[in-house]
Amino acid sequence: MMLSRFLRLQDEEGRIAALQRYEILDTAPEEEFESIISLLMSVFKAPVAAISLLDVDRQWFKASGGIGAAEVPRSASACEQVIRSGQVVAVEDARRDERFSAIGSFAAIERCQSYLGAPITTPDGYNIGSICIMGVEPRRFSSADHEVMRSFARLVMSQIELRLVASCDLLTGALSRKGFERAALDAFAAHRKDEVPSSLAFIDLDNLQRINDTYGRHVGDNALRASVFAAAQVLRRTDVIGRLGGDEFAILLRGAEARDAHVVMDRVRLAIEATAIHGCSGTPLTVSIGLTALKAEYARPETWFAVADSALVRAKQNGRNRVFYLA
Repeated sequence: MMLSRFLRLQDEEGRIAALQRYEILDTAPEEEFESIISLLMSVFKAPVAAISLLDVDRQWFKASGGIGAAEVPRSASACEQVIRSGQVVAVEDARRDERFSAIGSFAAIERCQSYLGAPITTPDGYNIGSICIMGVEPRRFSSADHEVMRSFARLVMSQIELRLVASCDLLTGALSRKGFERAALDAFAAHRKDEVPSSLAFIDLDNLQRINDTYGRHVGDNALRASVFAAAQVLRRTDVIGRLGGDEFAILLRGAEARDAHVVMDRVRLAIEATAIHGCSGTPLTVSIGLTALKAEYARPETWFAVADSALVRAKQNGRNRVFYLA
């Protein structure tokens, strides 16, 4: 009950901003959330369960069991009811519960008669979604059931927080390898579903080892941070940069065909070359960039990654400090 004093139930603009901060909407399925759904269905012996996030105009399912749809309109959202209440919501017998008509998501589940859901609450008090079960028969829920559902909601929020932390490279502020791969897989899925174009660039810093050997690793770290900062200044708002490890980076150019992607990546190359590195004088920092566009014939994202890697090899073989595009 103490927590309720800190819930921000009326600040819808802030709630949407909190949701967007986690960059989780429309992402590919993830084992951690699928496992939570499996466990939830097992604990409650429920035929339907979902982890939902409430966007501006829709309820989107991050993970679900027994639901065929990926999302439902917000106007037909059970999640809306949970978020607005800030508490566990139980419908024990839809035939006798006046709130049933307001929970339109039941219509998507044939003969659904019972529901138990808890809000997913951020550390700063915003309800960004819900976790729930549904049943095809009336069911009485105990106070213990309510507490178990709250525990599952806290588990989901913890996983969302861990997901955010794991997505960030602490040294440079770029996405981590895991975070970048997740973004690239989402782009691959968007291309297969709606033919949304994307291009992928793999990047090596040409002189980082020489800088480390000459000036020390702390100056090399300065070079890594400065490179990411310089690249970020010339990237488009929709582009994302990630650190794959060591001196290897990657940039995902969402919505970019090959020609536009090449223009952007050459800007990145020139911006890094013009960057002054604190503590380093006399050793210019340049980058080799391998670039490729996503193609419909790629059955697996690994093929896309392999082509970008081959393009990077060609950039190095052809003299470094250049963008090499490989179709």
